[in-house]
Formats: sequence, structure tokens, C-alpha cells
Amino acid sequence: PDSQWVMIRTTRESIEGNMYYLARPDASAVLQLAQNIESTPVWSNDGAQISYSIYREMGNTYYAELLVWDLTSFLPAQVVMEYAQSPVWSPDGEGIAFIHYPQPQQLGYLQKNGQTRFLTDDTESVVGFAFVK
Repeated sequence: PDSQWVMIRTTRESIEGNMYYLARPDASAVLQLAQNIESTPVWSNDGAQISYSIYREMGNTYYAELLVWDLTSFLPAQVVMEYAQSPVWSPDGEGIAFIHYPQPQQLGYLQKNGQTRFLTDDTESVVGFAFVK
């Protein structure tokens, strides 16, 4: 967010899927973010966290897991929820919204304190969302 990191997406012949790395522009650090990320990772407003969805295979099907990695800690990325995608950080930096599936798709919200709540019920299926004032 403030040019502290460069995000790199690569592929390798020996590994299926894609790999994402974070590198410092001065080459002082290169970190493997994850393999099989579904879309470009999203930085939190303060640049301390990054969220992304990865896909996992289960037999002949696959599902997505939503992860959040706090770059200020030495812990690995934490799984927020399975069957979740499309993370968007709230403008105030207090949480992250995402779509939880399978049908009906619900809008989930992970609060800064780690609690998850759903903003829709199972009578509607969320296909998109946006934060507005």
C-alpha cells in the first residue's frame, strides 16, 4: 500500500496453480504468500494485513478458503472461513466482508476482534456487495 512490498504472481511447471510472493523493493525479503490464490490479494487500509481466497481440492471438486495474514506477527495466515470468497476490507478498517457459499450465498463480516457474523440469512443469495456511506 505504501510501496513497502511488491506482489509477485508466478507459475511453475512442477507445481499446479499459481504462487504469490511478497518482496521488498530493496530485495531485503521475499516471502511466499500462498499457492492457488483465486484473485489478487487485498491489503487492509493500514497495510498491516492482507486477505485472499485460495482454492483447495476435495475429490473432483474444489472449494475456497478465506485467509487473513497479519504481517505484524510471525504467525502464518489464519483461515477465516471455508467456502468463502471475494474479501473486501471495510473503509474504517474495522473488519472484512466476504461471500460465504454454497447456496444460498450469504454476506459474512469478520470483525477486528475475530468474531464473524452474517448480515444476510438463508432466504436470499448474495451475488455482490459494496461499502457505501
